[in-house]
Amino acid sequence: KRFDSPRTVRMVIQEHHAKRAGKHYDIRIHLDGRAVSFAVPKAKWPEVGERLLAVRTPDHIEEYSDFEGRIPDGQMGAGTVEKVFDAHVDVLRSDNTGLHLRVHDEGAGRSRDFILIRTPRGEQDHWLFTQKRVAPLDQIEKHGFALREEDRLKELEETGEYIAEVKMDGSHELLHINEHGIRLTSHRVSKRDGMLIEHSDKVPHLRDIRVPGYDGTVMHGELWHPKGANFVAGVLNSSVARARHLQQQHGPLRVKVFDLKTVGGINCETQSYGERRLMAMAIIAMADTEHIHYIRGTRSNFGAFYERVNEGREFRYKNHPSDGVVLKRMGASYKESPWYKVKPVDDHDLTVVGVTEEHSVHGEPKGSLGALVVETPEGKRVNVGSGFTRTQREWLWEHREELPGEVAMVRFHARDGQKWTGPRFVNLHPGKSSLAGLQELQQ
Repeated sequence: KRFDSPRTVRMVIQEHHAKRAGKHYDIRIHLDGRAVSFAVPKAKWPEVGERLLAVRTPDHIEEYSDFEGRIPDGQMGAGTVEKVFDAHVDVLRSDNTGLHLRVHDEGAGRSRDFILIRTPRGEQDHWLFTQKRVAPLDQIEKHGFALREEDRLKELEETGEYIAEVKMDGSHELLHINEHGIRLTSHRVSKRDGMLIEHSDKVPHLRDIRVPGYDGTVMHGELWHPKGANFVAGVLNSSVARARHLQQQHGPLRVKVFDLKTVGGINCETQSYGERRLMAMAIIAMADTEHIHYIRGTRSNFGAFYERVNEGREFRYKNHPSDGVVLKRMGASYKESPWYKVKPVDDHDLTVVGVTEEHSVHGEPKGSLGALVVETPEGKRVNVGSGFTRTQREWLWEHREELPGEVAMVRFHARDGQKWTGPRFVNLHPGKSSLAGLQELQQ
């Protein structure tokens, strides 16, 4: 049966030690109430580019996928059966080339693509089982920001050269459009394999969007959710199954596009931002989806726009996860002119109640400061893990036993009424802290 809309289905592999056929794998793919079945004589997963014979066998009832044990002598397939794989996979499509499968390998942090395809010549029931080579994606340098104070908004507006856009608070994502959908990756590479960190399968509602005629197009966007950046991070750092479950419960992640790198494989960064913006908006219109939009902006009244963004009046969501505004020069090519980020901050003097220790990615303690733990007037505890110089980290860790009760100056983002977000350490308050040797920290 042919279909081109991806389906998530159960796939089971049973290792079958048959008296007549010998050891082999039985693959069961649950489609339309039946277990579509293949026997793989080599009893293994194919490596990239390797082709293994897969013999199409009669469909089984789905319940047979749960069978483990011994098939008695005298019955078909006599021998022992043991399950070696049982998980949900994505059948991306079924066409005249075969069944295209995506298997999520949580241990490796990657998904792998396989095809079950009929042999071009030979018996009707002879197929090939092969693993596709997934092309690596090029790393893209992120556009830099220069911070500007709120009073600079008027100055830049008066030049007539800039547009003020919302700065979303989520996860910077690259959207790589291809003929079968969209690959979504971080702009960062994995320390494990040096490849861009891919999130496509965690957001299948975005992955499966088709934009015909724009294969090779790359856009910059921000993955966001009304519940905020922490929820986005929780989805992206979860397993594929958990990420999908979270979005089923709380709604899907969305994308706000904010720039365009290539169109049809042709680099367009030498064109002005205004031209890139118009092209990106046209491509998004072709996608025709509620999940992807271009970032909202204005060419006038920057101060009023900035105020509406910060108060949450520019959006349909009461607590829209914005992070101030970004000012971009419309006539500038990519990186010809800096983007100016303007966002509110809120400074507070808060009592230190403890510290946390920094840990490695594998969880081992490193014997250094991870964060200061401070307490707000409402009794909320907040971990302050950024803003420190190296000297400050060393000094605070050395004096960690004496810190509880001291007063720290902490700078927060004042976003949409959420007071205690984005904490950054400024210093221990010189007039409210009595720790001996405090002057060393102030220098």
